[in-house]
Amino acid sequence: VAIDKGTLLQLLDARRVGAHSGAAQMLAGVAAMDKKNNDYSTTISVWQSGIFEAKASAAITVGQWFQGAAQGNTISIADIEIDATSGAGVAGYVLETASADETINVRLCLS
Repeated sequence: VAIDKGTLLQLLDARRVGAHSGAAQMLAGVAAMDKKNNDYSTTISVWQSGIFEAKASAAITVGQWFQGAAQGNTISIADIEIDATSGAGVAGYVLETASADETINVRLCLS
């Protein structure tokens, strides 16, 4: 499959990722490279921590935790109720206040 650099990735299985496509998906990180379709490669480099740009699916306030949103490749406020004991649904926190569809800086904290 083709994956563009900067795409949010979901964890599919142990050491297997795919493009983020909806809510309730465990984020694995951000694609650190372009992956071309039919290039015969089965690997991709993934960033798991750092500051990245992300598109907010709805209003979000600086400092709030985020998770993958229902729309592919966007973020939303993390629902800590998903798994309050492990924080499994939390991917990081936002560094700016934003309205829906605004691109902002986020701190990804997966590693």
